[in-house]
Amino acid sequence: MSTWDTQKPSKCNSALSFHTFPTDFKTRRKWIYAIRRDHFAVSPHTRVCSRHFTNEDVREPLSETARWLRKGAVPALFEWNNLSLPLSRQTGVGWLTNLKN
Repeated sequence: MSTWDTQKPSKCNSALSFHTFPTDFKTRRKWIYAIRRDHFAVSPHTRVCSRHFTNEDVREPLSETARWLRKGAVPALFEWNNLSLPLSRQTGVGWLTNLKN
């Protein structure tokens, strides 16, 4: 079983890539919760920039021009948290794992 998402990787340039929302309901809900936007609606065209993911969650392209996200990766780096991980995530206490079905 691969630790990298099986959905099509995002096309990217040398600095950024843009990723579609996951189809898995639980992971998709975690993304929406993490983004913290009021009245946020996801469409098939909604993307999240690679800068919102940790380095561990993004696999840089080797010979392709695409980046892959780690399976289960959730965007965590935002302006409202100074582009750093929330303390609870750094200490291993699940800030997103508390989400129930």
